[in-house]
Amino acid sequence: MKRFLLITRHKDIHSKKLVEELKKKFIFDILWSKKIGEKIIIKKKYEFIFCFRSYYILKKNDLKKSSINAINFHPGPPKYRGVGCANFALLNDEKFYGITCHIINEKIDNGKIIFYKKFKIHKKNDLKDLLDKTHKELLLVAKKLIPKIVKDYKIIPRLKKKFEKKKWSKILYTKSILDNLYKINYKTPKNKIKKILRATYLRNSKYKPIIEYKD
Repeated sequence: MKRFLLITRHKDIHSKKLVEELKKKFIFDILWSKKIGEKIIIKKKYEFIFCFRSYYILKKNDLKKSSINAINFHPGPPKYRGVGCANFALLNDEKFYGITCHIINEKIDNGKIIFYKKFKIHKKNDLKDLLDKTHKELLLVAKKLIPKIVKDYKIIPRLKKKFEKKKWSKILYTKSILDNLYKINYKTPKNKIKKILRATYLRNSKYKPIIEYKD
């Protein structure tokens, strides 16, 4: 049985469900990711490191702690890399969205893709709807794929071959780009404001779109 580490999000219902499901089949280590910019120290070596909804971005030295592969479950399609993927998909009026599982390398959302699934974005879907759907799909895939990989890592080359035509976009969305999306100029036309609100507004989030006027 392969030893693995799961890095997943603290106080997140989908992360909790994934941990509960994996504990039925495996003994593994967990690191709970709590915030952007946090420092995490991976002390041991593992065959696999899995990242699910983690804030933490693995560094070069972290990748050396995985003897076979470090794998990420990305809440977006290959067209959208980095942060705020769902936001920009809505802003761009995409008709489809998706989730991507990939090998982690030293670049953000850049490694070989080993799984991809797409689903439709309905016209009435807002940011909450899309995030809910994305995280549910991500959980379903992680619950199925992690056990398969841990039990037989030789499926990874086959998965790479299956999804080799899926390529990452050259565009990387950063936190600063996302922050700028949330800052609405008061001269912005009403129809564009509606699009921005659809792509940014979450009722229970502290992170909300704003209009700046005279400081």
